[in-house]
Amino acid sequence: MGYKEHNGVHNALPLKRSRQNRNWTTPTREGPPTRLELVAKLKVSSLRKYVHAFDLDISPNSSKEDLTAAVQRHWSTQVIKENEVLFNLAVAFRKNAANTRL
Repeated sequence: MGYKEHNGVHNALPLKRSRQNRNWTTPTREGPPTRLELVAKLKVSSLRKYVHAFDLDISPNSSKEDLTAAVQRHWSTQVIKENEVLFNLAVAFRKNAANTRL
């Protein structure tokens, strides 16, 4: 595919598209990123907003590493009910489709 270019600079690893799942991945790893990888990619401002929104017991002025650890701990305590999430997603899609027809 070639290298992804950002501001005229080529990244070290090219992105490739897997034919099976149609996701963009790095050549070293297949599949979607883990929760930990996602949190590590967040900017400090996003981590601070998350800490504030969920009122986590950590200073918003902490280092990125401390904020990342706090967000990862919070994510690991969350229980995801897949059926409930899918149902709510279907309801949201249906409402959106009804609103766009008007």
